Amino acid sequence: MKSLLIYFGLLSTFQVYSQRLISVESDSTSQFFTDLQTAYNAANSGDVIYLPGGATFYSLLIDKDITIIGAGYSMDSSSTTGITVVYSAVITQPNLDVHLEGIYFQTSVGVSGTNTTEVNISRCSVEYLNSWGAPNMSGLISETEIRGRSPIRSLYCGGALAVEKFSGVLANCVIYNTIGEIHGATVKNCVFLDSSSSQYTDVNNTVFSNNIFLTPCFDQKPVPYPRCSRGSNNQFINNLFIGSACFENTNYFSGNQFNVALASVFSNYPGNTYNPGNRYEINPSGPAANAGFNGTDIGITGGDFPWKPGGVPHNPHFNKIIIAGQTNADGTLPVEIRVKAQER
Repeated sequence: MKSLLIYFGLLSTFQVYSQRLISVESDSTSQFFTDLQTAYNAANSGDVIYLPGGATFYSLLIDKDITIIGAGYSMDSSSTTGITVVYSAVITQPNLDVHLEGIYFQTSVGVSGTNTTEVNISRCSVEYLNSWGAPNMSGLISETEIRGRSPIRSLYCGGALAVEKFSGVLANCVIYNTIGEIHGATVKNCVFLDSSSSQYTDVNNTVFSNNIFLTPCFDQKPVPYPRCSRGSNNQFINNLFIGSACFENTNYFSGNQFNVALASVFSNYPGNTYNPGNRYEINPSGPAANAGFNGTDIGITGGDFPWKPGGVPHNPHFNKIIIAGQTNADGTLPVEIRVKAQER
């Protein structure tokens, strides 16, 4: 049965690639489309939508249970097919089972409405996270790049006049800019690359564990966001700081490392400027190696969701496609295809 499912998955994936088609999988049947919104409208609740690489799609409004899987966000690992690009996605209804994987979002993934809304994002690259009117954004965000170029905060749930927040799990992510509006969340095995002292704003009742912080200090209230507090009632457990930690209020600290030399942490530090090919691999003899919970690494390579380079999704992935420019004498067209099954 497993082999049969893999076969159908490969067949659908090849059709998606070869014609840049969108595949909607429902009860072992497939439909193919060229427009994302049309494909989404045709999908039933709980269906899976496969997006091709080498294609760009406009924004999508999501109001039902759905899984959307792209070909990956990094050309470092998806050069054969090209990456999958979606401008943005907005979840408009609460209590949905939404999973997004292997997609490069040009701007944001967000939620809207008046109730708590959950979103699960895995192996994607997003500019920022946002909420429009929703009081709370939750879910699991793992193995994801959050680019957040200035002036947008990279984890930004809400506007200047609203009380909106993120209260889910942020795990094994690379965060290039600042974070804010986090309340009652869990943040673990992430790498925070912003070296400014204004990285941490309005973060409360949150547990930070096994993270690497490049910021020198978290004690400054940034001028553009005067409503933001400096955070209170947070727990910082087993983290690694390149600088000091100047937190205020009632924050709890245990088992952290401070003033660690940056050169000792990563095997080959690529810098904190966004590049989809960056790999923040831990120095096997450095202070982050095997220093996390249960003997795993601190940072993105440890924990429950170890970082998968290139953001390759879990479905079979093309790593070689060669199509001859002309047919043979007998009329056949030589084609060489190599597909690699993914262990996770």
